[in-house]
Amino acid sequence: MIMHLLLRTGFALTVIISSVLPLAAQQPPARVALRADVAVNRETVTLGDLLEVSGAIADTPVFRAPALGRSGTIQVSRVVEAARAMGLEPINRAAAAQVTVTRQARRISKTEVEEMVRRGLGSRFGMDQAEVSITLDNGENAIFVEPEATGDLKIVDIFHDPKARRVEAVLTIPASRSLTARPLRVSGSVVDMVEVPVLVRAVARGEAIRAVDLRTERRARAELPAGALTDAGSLTGKVTRNALVAGSLLREGDLVKQDIVEKNSMVTVVYEGPGLSLSMRGKAMEAGAMGDAILIQNVQSKRAVQGTVIGPGKVSVNFGVPGPVAAVQSTLE
Repeated sequence: MIMHLLLRTGFALTVIISSVLPLAAQQPPARVALRADVAVNRETVTLGDLLEVSGAIADTPVFRAPALGRSGTIQVSRVVEAARAMGLEPINRAAAAQVTVTRQARRISKTEVEEMVRRGLGSRFGMDQAEVSITLDNGENAIFVEPEATGDLKIVDIFHDPKARRVEAVLTIPASRSLTARPLRVSGSVVDMVEVPVLVRAVARGEAIRAVDLRTERRARAELPAGALTDAGSLTGKVTRNALVAGSLLREGDLVKQDIVEKNSMVTVVYEGPGLSLSMRGKAMEAGAMGDAILIQNVQSKRAVQGTVIGPGKVSVNFGVPGPVAAVQSTLE
């Protein structure tokens, strides 16, 4: 980069020296201090950047600046040559052989680019949990734009190939001259991620899963086993069908509803119908979980009716056909 800078600045020096030699011959050179480190925010380096001078002469361009966010060096001898041509005698206080020039810029990290692509995948393809690994055009970890380009990165276009798990995107910043002239093109891998509940301890068969037994992890959706549960709320009221070890993902087949009515237990039977609501004791002929339909026996008449489990030890029997209360009661005797 340094050699490239020096080669490109040689022409600028030639033009300046040839245009101001008559001036240098007319009067003794003024002594001015030479700066060792220079920061510029333009495409050119002026005499005022390199020397402690002011006025119109300070705005005289002499070298091309490095690329945005980059640094380069200029040989002091070249600066002295350019200054003498303008009637100036640089004083090299640091006695350095080179002057370091840095082009000021706003740094946009690779992480920021990945985050913007991730947002684009979410808004365009619904992949809110996507995990993205981007390769920048220059193969580095950041891009640089003008310091005054303070706006946000914006997605111009984005393409996602779910089979290849690849993404390509074009980004820009409206206030950036460099990105407006040449938008940033990136590509990389993308994995559709999802949050899943994972056991933090071993659980025995028939044991209820509690919130403290779980942690949430991000996993690749494509790598989840069939039937894997992604909603911890769906575990409420369920127990394990088999013993599970710590670190296990939970699948639909691993869980069953927790019985809250045991077979042959005494239950409260609630009879409801239009204009009717009464309760009595009955015997559960089947075990049942919340919402299950089970058979209930009238302990006096030994007749069985079907009801729905509505709570621990509680079953509801619904009569949907209106009729006299006496007629309904007769079916229960």
